[in-house]
Order: sequence, then C-alpha cells, then structure tokens
Amino acid sequence: MKKQTRTFLSLVLSLCLLIGCSIPMQASASEDLKAYKIGVAFYQLDAQAILVQKYLSEYVGPAFNVEFMFSEAVADVETLINFMENAYAAGCDAIMNYQNSSIDQAIAKANELGIYLVTNTTTLADNMDLPYNLGYVAASVDQCAKDFGTLVNELMSDGEKHNVIIVSAGAGMGNNEHFESTVAILKTLQDVYGLTYEDDIVDLAAVRSETDVKSDKDIKITIYPGYPNSDTYVPGMSALLQTGEYDTLLACNAAYAQCSVAIDEVEKAYGIDIRISAITNISDQTRTNFNTLDSAGNSSLNSAILMPSAATAAGMFVLAYNGITGNAEVVRVDGTGIIYSANKWTCRNADEYARIEMLNTSDETYEISIDELKEMLVAFNPEATSENIMATLYGVTVESVLNARGI
Repeated sequence: MKKQTRTFLSLVLSLCLLIGCSIPMQASASEDLKAYKIGVAFYQLDAQAILVQKYLSEYVGPAFNVEFMFSEAVADVETLINFMENAYAAGCDAIMNYQNSSIDQAIAKANELGIYLVTNTTTLADNMDLPYNLGYVAASVDQCAKDFGTLVNELMSDGEKHNVIIVSAGAGMGNNEHFESTVAILKTLQDVYGLTYEDDIVDLAAVRSETDVKSDKDIKITIYPGYPNSDTYVPGMSALLQTGEYDTLLACNAAYAQCSVAIDEVEKAYGIDIRISAITNISDQTRTNFNTLDSAGNSSLNSAILMPSAATAAGMFVLAYNGITGNAEVVRVDGTGIIYSANKWTCRNADEYARIEMLNTSDETYEISIDELKEMLVAFNPEATSENIMATLYGVTVESVLNARGI
C-alpha cells in the first residue's frame, strides 16, 4: 500500500509545484556509501535557515552521500503536512522538521507515510512512541533560561532604576523556551529590585496580550507577547517605546531588531540609552547590532543568547541518519523518541560574537565536524549510543570547539 501511495504521490508531484526545492551537493560524495535523501522543513527562511542549508548541503551532504530537499517557509501544520507528502513522493527517507507547532499531527503523518521524523522542539508529543518518531533536538530550556537570567542580572545590577519591556514572544502560546526565559526575567527583576508582584510569575509569563506588571515598587515593567508576523506587532512595540518611559528591552526572540528604527528615534528624542539583551540568532543583523554604536555611544545590542545553528542541525541529522540506516532503536529510548539537548551560547560583546559566528560559517570551524558526526552514527561507529550522542551534543561549547579546532 505504501508503495502504491508513493507511486501516486510521484504522479501528483509531476503535476504540482513542490513546496521546497532540492539543493544539489557541491562536492563528490563517497561513492561507496548508499545514497539517501532527507527533507528539511523550515518555519521561516531566516538567517538561521540559511546557515543550516549551507552546513547540510555543502558540508554534511557530500561526506555522507545525502541529498537535502529544503522547504520554503512552513508557517502552519497544513503546509508542513503538504511538504512531508511531497518530500516522501520525491524519495526522501526522513524529515528534519523546524516547524514545531502541531507535533502530534506531524508524527502521525510520518508514521502513515513510513518516513522518519526528527523535530527541533522540546515539546513532547502525545504519540511520541510511534515508530517513525526518532526524537527531538533543541536547546536545553532550563539552561537557556538560566543563562539568560544571568545576562539580565548583569545588565540590571548597576544600581540604577530601569523600566523594562519584556518581549515574551511565544511564552503564552506553548513555547517552553520563551515561557521559562520570561519566568527567569521576572524572577531576576524581582531579585534585583526586591519586588513583590501582585500576580503569580507563572501567570504573568503566560499572558497573551500586552500586560503591565504590577508590583510594590515604582518600576515599570510591561510584557509584550506575540510574533512579528502580525500586522499590529511592530506598530504596537514602537508605540510602547515612543512613550519614552522604557530604557531596557529584554527579548525572548530576535523580533526586537524589527523595531531598530523606533529605538534609534526614541534614544535621540529623549536622550536615553535603550539597553537590549535578547535570545537571538547568528546573523548579519546580530553582528551589525553588536558592532554599531547607538546615539549614546554604546553597542546597539548589549548581550545575547545565541543558537549554535550547526550543532542543532548536526544533532537532527544524527538522529535521521541513524534511523534511515536501520539503527532507529539506538536513538529511541525504551521505544519512544526523546529530547537531545544542545546548549545555546552567551555573548556579551562584539569580540565574543565574532568568535561564535566563525564556528557557524566555515568547514574548518563548524561546531560539529564530519569525524565527530561519524562517532555518533552506528553505521560508522557500532559503539554509538543514545547516551554518548546526548553527551556530545550537550558538551558543545565555544571553548570546546575552539580548543578542538586548535584556535
């Protein structure tokens, strides 16, 4: 039945425009390795997606004789399911999924098609025991929140009073990382200023509309949730900034950058320095923000938590390749997919950013090399286990990579 389904979908595929495209390998693959094809579904085609595409198609693919089929932006579950069906019809053996909103439906579809699935999320699905669910690879939520709390504490502990906008992003919409990071921000502000909140921190972190945080001190804190794909998002954030009441922006995602014009205008109009700490990605925008001085003569971005994009992609590839080479039981534990954590990295200035960016953009300095990938693949290392895969991914730090590369 699955063979008939694939044949039918192949016919449909020839008549329809694929959601996605295959990027050919740009170096000769090892001819003695069996060829495989893996689909990669991106939530959005941002700077991180571009880095991941380069790492997979130009570095990983040629080494393992794997072709990658990359999606366009996959913003909802319907588009994801469509891409999965098209990828299956195009001969893909597995899907690496960065669209993490309806995991249960994606796992069910993968099981129906008979195609392995790896997802970039820390949210466990109810049907995670289905056999084609290989597991999850994402940043450690607890560690990310802890590290962000540390950066916030450093920024706020200058003895001055600061009014704050907390950009909580998807904290109230099921994003565990954003939720725990918002909780960490609120707890840090509570500790720094000795605040007593009128509402419970957990309830505050989960709000889904703009909310002023009430406390016993004259410190203005406003939580601004949501994503910039809404038409009202940037105007709403700009309106808050233009009151001139806030001098600190603590952001759980990179959306702050879309308000850079408003931030600059407010700094000039009110003669203030708006300090920013954010969980963001490695990109031209982030590099520019660290290296650009604002009107007050300070870096436009004070500090950040950065996602090592190649390490996460490497972990997802490891699970996918183990699955398609007949070793799914190695990465699935007790008959179910589990979470493999990779740490995000703290960055406090332009020099630190330059070192981190280097580890995501070059064959010589990628966070996880081909040899390190092979150590986690049973096809190359029969001793590979879920435990050493997890230890390798979790142990990737800036210093460990620099030392390993002799830098």
